[in-house]
Amino acid sequence: MPETYWVPLDVGYPVEADHLHAAFTRWFDAEEEEPDPRKVPHGAISKPYSLSMVGELDGTPGISVSVLSDDARSLFLERAATGSTVRLGRQIIRTGRPWLTASASWGQLALTRPSPTWDVEFQTPTVFRTSGRPSVLPTPSVLLRSPLEAWTSWSGVPLLAYDPVAVARSVRVELAEISTLPVLAGRKSVPGLVGRVRYVSDDAGVARSMSLLLAVAQFSGVGSYTARGFGTVSVRSDAPSASRAGSGRRTRSDTLRRPVAAGV
Repeated sequence: MPETYWVPLDVGYPVEADHLHAAFTRWFDAEEEEPDPRKVPHGAISKPYSLSMVGELDGTPGISVSVLSDDARSLFLERAATGSTVRLGRQIIRTGRPWLTASASWGQLALTRPSPTWDVEFQTPTVFRTSGRPSVLPTPSVLLRSPLEAWTSWSGVPLLAYDPVAVARSVRVELAEISTLPVLAGRKSVPGLVGRVRYVSDDAGVARSMSLLLAVAQFSGVGSYTARGFGTVSVRSDAPSASRAGSGRRTRSDTLRRPVAAGV
């Protein structure tokens, strides 16, 4: 069941993406010295979690952590509930008690009401890749790649009627307020996309599959390096959201503010 939590961190800015990645992937990725069947291989293509960059939610600095599987949820709550310490570069930080900001079962996501219009806000720098090279154009097929992979890997529910050819043919960009900036991913500087894009489709079948996958995208992230804080998105459409907030908080799409990354 996909869930998103806010993890408070008493941390200064900025925090490098690699430091964030090194600190939190240890919670989920398998290590030879600590075998755990709930964990996934470090080099796995699809990961059952995503991270935001360090930002603020309701005035509290921290990061957003989304989990996509029961095992990932178990690992996260096990570590987060104990007030773990994490190393972010030279800083040793104790994590605060997390709170739930959004959740939706895969069944609920499968019933996402279709909309013909989607406003996608790229809240943290987003890196798309085509044939192994960075691409700054957020085409619909590239945008949906990560949530489609997440659905296939972790939902256990067949995705019917997704037609990539129909998506490419019928989805158009109605508005693009975007810019790119250089960000560090590992040892490489790559272009990160930020801003807002409005996608529109008049095809009812495409609207159903696009609405579902964009609902998933708010948990899985989009593009590459989602375990480094890249690719956090919010989506607004005419249809009601399938996710529900926890603990009286607003959902993820309304709350992530002031993301900061070294090199941005």
